[in-house]
Amino acid sequence: MNAAWTRISILWVGTFFYGIHLVLFCICLYILIKRPRNLGNIIFLLNAIALFATGTIQIGFNTVLTAAEFGAINIPSKLFNQIVDGISLMYVINNFMSDALVIYRCYVIWGNNILVTILPILMLIASTVLGFLGLSTTLGLRLSSEFFLVLSLATNVLVTALTAGRISWVSRRSRAYLETAAKRRYASAVAILIETGMLYSVNLLAVVVIYPFPSLFFCLGGTPPDAIPDYGHFADAHNRSSWT
Repeated sequence: MNAAWTRISILWVGTFFYGIHLVLFCICLYILIKRPRNLGNIIFLLNAIALFATGTIQIGFNTVLTAAEFGAINIPSKLFNQIVDGISLMYVINNFMSDALVIYRCYVIWGNNILVTILPILMLIASTVLGFLGLSTTLGLRLSSEFFLVLSLATNVLVTALTAGRISWVSRRSRAYLETAAKRRYASAVAILIETGMLYSVNLLAVVVIYPFPSLFFCLGGTPPDAIPDYGHFADAHNRSSWT
């Protein structure tokens, strides 16, 4: 597959995910804006806006590169490489914001217990540093990109397990005192966490597997699933709205 068709494949896949993201982002905004103005909802809202902004920048960069590959516009090779690095930068930022959000959610569900999130926070810092190092085209650190993806995957799996495990444990301890509707809400919360965690983890795992194949890697890896965190925002906000 030549460079031009690789680039247009990236744009096609990216546009598909961006369309899903746009719909979920609008629904997410509608639900979160209607919710009470507390710290948790503000963090979710700002995170959704930031993810949409970086996703929009990334699809714009991909459009410019595709046009350049097909000769529609002429840009210097140095600027072309800078735009490629810009897309990678958006990917690293998206991963940071997505992982930071699930860590924050874990922190809240564990009763604001910072000790539970120390390891995930350290893993997040390490993966983000590796991601930024992987952006360098001059230091010979491209190998760190693979470690960045693996560490991000491990962070997501660990935090999802911690969060879902905590909700499940509380639910089991309180089973005797809960009404049927309350039990269903706990089960729904666990399902949402596992669902969103699995979607994101499967995508990261796929990117890790195809990392040795550049054409496939850039088709999938160049289009991070920004819609998945927004799906989590939407599902979580919708689930909590049914509690009131």
